[in-house]
Amino acid sequence: MRIKQLAKIFKSQHGRLYICAVAITRNRQAAEDAVHDAVIAVAQTSSDIKDLKAYLFSTVRNKAKYACVKNSKQQSNLEGILLCDDTTQQQIFSSQLFQQLEKLLPEQQETIIMKIFGGLTFKEIALATNQPLNTVASWYRRGLQTLKEKINEQ
Repeated sequence: MRIKQLAKIFKSQHGRLYICAVAITRNRQAAEDAVHDAVIAVAQTSSDIKDLKAYLFSTVRNKAKYACVKNSKQQSNLEGILLCDDTTQQQIFSSQLFQQLEKLLPEQQETIIMKIFGGLTFKEIALATNQPLNTVASWYRRGLQTLKEKINEQ
């Protein structure tokens, strides 16, 4: 029964799981590996899991963090990982945005990426990071405020 639930969650959330992993690893391959390793680990666990979706996000996050420790060769350029084709004007703005995003605290970066690019709710981010909802909302709010200040300075 868990495998069917897990497959359903993976099918509907695979993009969000990937964004969650990319926010941490900053490496496409490592993010893909973290997601796959997490799905396998969750499928094989014998623990009683109350919220399978939250548990899966938390496992992806842990696998991604482990991948960072294991593989010190990370891509540090979020722009190259998360952006797709844009107009020239959008590319310029996006480039500036990503340069400033790189300067935020890791918790703020991760939260903003999961919220904006992954489309996760604050509750989902809180469950994935094992942090209180108010802390996640605070990281997001402070991170956006810092980004706004830095971009306005330019």
